[in-house]
Amino acid sequence: MRIFLLLLISFVINLSAQSHLSSEYNLIKASPISSTAKIGTESWFAGGSGVTDVGSLSSAFNNPAALQLQSLSVLAECTYRKETNWIFDYRYDGVFHPSFVSIGLPVSDMNISVSYIHQYSQDLESSEIPITTVDHPDGTGEFIKAVTNIDMHSIVGTAQYNISDLFSIGGSFGMNYFHSNEKILNSSAVGESFGMLAIIGIHKVLDEELSLGALFRYSSPMNTIHVKTNARPLTILDQTGNNSRLVGTIFTPKYVARLPWTFESGLKWKVSSTVDLSLSYDFQNWKFVSSTYENISSVHFGISMNLLDNVTFRAGLFTQDDPEITEVSQKFLTGGITFALNAVTISLGILDSRLFKGSDLNSFIGATSKQFHQTIVLTSISYML
Repeated sequence: MRIFLLLLISFVINLSAQSHLSSEYNLIKASPISSTAKIGTESWFAGGSGVTDVGSLSSAFNNPAALQLQSLSVLAECTYRKETNWIFDYRYDGVFHPSFVSIGLPVSDMNISVSYIHQYSQDLESSEIPITTVDHPDGTGEFIKAVTNIDMHSIVGTAQYNISDLFSIGGSFGMNYFHSNEKILNSSAVGESFGMLAIIGIHKVLDEELSLGALFRYSSPMNTIHVKTNARPLTILDQTGNNSRLVGTIFTPKYVARLPWTFESGLKWKVSSTVDLSLSYDFQNWKFVSSTYENISSVHFGISMNLLDNVTFRAGLFTQDDPEITEVSQKFLTGGITFALNAVTISLGILDSRLFKGSDLNSFIGATSKQFHQTIVLTSISYML
């Protein structure tokens, strides 16, 4: 309990010490919700309703109160998001990276862990656009390409405390590191900053069949992000085609980066000795990120079945609305399988929105009808010492 309180006090002190920046720049270029991490492979196989899942180190992100370990354990997760098309023929995703690494152990009435989280990842690249001039209306042979890479990495310490056999609380507190890299023409800009991350959760067992969970997740604004850039002022030709005038620099030199604060609650029903059903609801305040965004809600539903003593199959579905462009909102089907081999557990599964018909993007960009879909592959391996 003392570790839990020290982590909480540390977060409050660091949060109150942050300076405020009056100017704000929304760096996130494409669908922000589509770039957020899916932490907790087994939870996402069952539709992402992980707020009530007990016993996994991924609870450090999904609900710290559910971090209930049997012994010293290690977990590593990886994510692959298949390349897809964004509006204006931008290439989106096509990324593979470690998404979560954690080590934890039980200590008396508590459980503690230290985790690395790749919380946000956006990879966006435009198609090549030919450069034309008055003298070369068909093109100079040179092309313009815009590239944006945005990542947020987090390190957190987690402490879970069992108030009783049926009720527990927990918290994860740590630091976010934000990094952006933008390129266009022969210019580039790199920005970085730090912020605080806090996740507080509760878990309650109602009886042998039902359990409840809830969490609140908050990332502080990452202020005073200074961009190092080699960008030169852009120029355009006037109507005569002979002179040029200054338009402005490509990149904003300073901005504030934000993630939404989130509240999530859910329940798990143990239907039988081999089947569990889970349902959760989360609310994400995207107006905290930008006044132009809409707040969104998501529903998650999943089923878990123990096929054999060491094999578990999970399936589910969830909604993923976009806070800015409704045409790229999605509905996902999920599924995965977990093998428990003595002290080693291996999981592999997929999240896919292609089976659901989405909205045509031509209403948004006035181009050929197409739809935005994602395919996400998750895998993990854990070891119990």
